[in-house]
Amino acid sequence: MNFFKGSLSSVDATEAVAEGLSEAGIETVMFPLADGGDGTIEVVKYLSGGELVEVEVHDPLGRSIKAHYLRLGQNAVVESARATGIALLKPSKLDPMVASSYGTGELLARALRDGAKRVVLGLGGSATNDGGLGLLVGMGGKATGTREYGGRGLMSVKDIDLSPVLDLLEGRDLIIASDVFNPLLGPNGATRTYGPQKGVTPEMAKGLEKAMARWCAVLERRSGRRLKREPGAGAAGGMGAAALSIGGKLRLGAEIILEFGGFEDRASNCEGLVTGEGKMDGQTRFGKAPVVVARAFRDAGGRRVVGLAGTLGEGYEELRPPFDAFFSITTGPMSLEESMARTHSLLRQTAREIGELLRCSS
Repeated sequence: MNFFKGSLSSVDATEAVAEGLSEAGIETVMFPLADGGDGTIEVVKYLSGGELVEVEVHDPLGRSIKAHYLRLGQNAVVESARATGIALLKPSKLDPMVASSYGTGELLARALRDGAKRVVLGLGGSATNDGGLGLLVGMGGKATGTREYGGRGLMSVKDIDLSPVLDLLEGRDLIIASDVFNPLLGPNGATRTYGPQKGVTPEMAKGLEKAMARWCAVLERRSGRRLKREPGAGAAGGMGAAALSIGGKLRLGAEIILEFGGFEDRASNCEGLVTGEGKMDGQTRFGKAPVVVARAFRDAGGRRVVGLAGTLGEGYEELRPPFDAFFSITTGPMSLEESMARTHSLLRQTAREIGELLRCSS
C-alpha cells in the first residue's frame, strides 16, 4: 500500500490491510510503497534495511535542522522532503520567494562525500519553487548575481559554475525518483501547476515563470542538455531540472522501490494483490505507485488485483486493467475528518471483507 496523506504512512497502511486479510484467513506478504516523495526512506529501510545517517542541513527558510539520508552499502537514498519538504513549514510560513532547496543539496553532497557510488534522489512534497538553484549551490555550485537561493534568487541569478558539483559526482550515478513528469515551464510546469500550493500568487507566478525560463537557459548552456520540455524537469519546484542538468537519470519512483524490495521474488508465490492509496482516480494511471505495482504483479503472472482507496475519484474505472476490482474504505456518509481519524480501522475492516470475498471465490 501507498501512504494515506495526513492519516497513515505506507508501512502503517500496509500493516492495517495485512491485519484485515489475515483475519479473513488470507496469508499475506507485506510490501509498502513509495514514489520518491514523503516516506520513501522509511519504505526502503523497511524493505531493504540500511542505516540512517543524520546530517545538519538547512530547511526551506534557511534554519538549521537535522535530516537523514539512508545508506545501504554503496547506495544512498536522499529524500528531498526531509530537508526541503512543505510539511516542515506551517501554512502561514510558506514563502516561495524565500524557500530554497539548499538543504537537499547539502544532504546529497554529504551522501556523496560519505562514499555513495549510487544516489537515489527522491523528489516530491517540496516547499520550493527555485528551479533547483538552492540544490546546486548546496552541492557546491557557484552562482553569480545573487546571494539568495529561493524565488528571489531565481529572479536575479545570472550564471552558475557547475564544475564543483560535477567533480563531486564523477564516477557516481544520480537517479531521480519521482512520479511527476511535468516540464519545467508552461501551463503544466513547476510554477503554474504546483506553485499555488506553495504560496505562489498569480502576481508572483508571472515573474517566477520568466525567471525560470532564464534559469533554464543557463542550465541548458552549462549542461548542453535541452531541459525546457524534458519530462520531470518540473518536479519538486524545478529540482528535477537541476538534477537532470548534472547528469541525473529520471525514473519512476515506484519502480525503484520495487527493485529495492525485490518485489518480483516476494510476489512470485502470491495469487492476488491488494494495493492502493488515499485517492485513486484517472490520474493514478500516470506512474502512481498503485498502478506501477499492479502492472508489475500482472507481468509476474499474478492473477487478481484489487484496488483499495480512501476515495475513488473520477475516472478510476480507467484503471481496468491491470485492476480487476475497486473498494473504498468509507462505509457511508462520513466527513473527511472522521475518515482520516479512522483510516486504520476502516482499512482493516475493508481488507477483511475483501479477504472473505477472495477466499469464497478461490
